[in-house]
Amino acid sequence: MKWNRYITPTILSLTGYLLTAIIVLAMAIGIFHYIKGSSISISKDDRIDVTPNQIASIKNIAEWEFLSINDEELVDTVRRGFFGDDELVRIYYGTLRLGINLNKAEEDWIKVEKDTIICKLPPIELLDENFIDEAQTRSFFEEGKWNAKDKQKLYERARTMMRKRCMTKANINTAEENAKEQFSKMLTSIGNKNVKVTFEEK
Repeated sequence: MKWNRYITPTILSLTGYLLTAIIVLAMAIGIFHYIKGSSISISKDDRIDVTPNQIASIKNIAEWEFLSINDEELVDTVRRGFFGDDELVRIYYGTLRLGINLNKAEEDWIKVEKDTIICKLPPIELLDENFIDEAQTRSFFEEGKWNAKDKQKLYERARTMMRKRCMTKANINTAEENAKEQFSKMLTSIGNKNVKVTFEEK
């Protein structure tokens, strides 16, 4: 019969499609079971290293002030004379800034050890030796003749007195504590949970 010639290829074609569909379904079931049996885990690395650029940016600031002390000193001098004494009394005002200079830091002043940032700062020092405000300096009492050399000696005495009064162990410790707090906050703000700040030995 003529229709047999058309039915047979049609049946074969349907059989091929059905077989293909069964294979695809079997693959889909297999993939589903594989994914179901597997687990995907995402781990987060909380450690953020300090990059060379960050270190350079911090060090470029160079001088970091952690304690500022305002001081005034009354300094006097007397010059004995045959006809009387000459006396000079002057008041000096100054602001002493205690801090660190990162240009003096060691090469490996900041490094990573496991999960901790180790920051080793140079010792606290007086950032500016010219701390007396000469514009505010004035004579409290002046009798006799005094030249620039005499006044310079008085200036040096005032400078020594201010330095001795302000560069005390207590003030240095306060500056160190301020430095530790500020550097710890700065380094934790860029993602480092554990920070240890120390100072070099003088």
